Amino acid sequence: MATDTQIIARVADATLYICRANYTHKSDYLLINNLQEHKRLPQLCTVINGLDMKKKKYGYHYGYGKYTY
Repeated sequence: MATDTQIIARVADATLYICRANYTHKSDYLLINNLQEHKRLPQLCTVINGLDMKKKKYGYHYGYGKYTY
């Protein structure tokens, strides 16, 4: 996080933090949460891009035998 961002934040209405799926480290989200908790940036929002919707990691299904719904 650059110091320039916090200087510019004084005149900004909102802040976008853009992250890339499978690239942004989990520890970077700790920084985002810390900035939000201490109100260091106005209206802090996170955008996650680069998601591959074909690789669903979570979901729900049910079935019996070889049939699955």
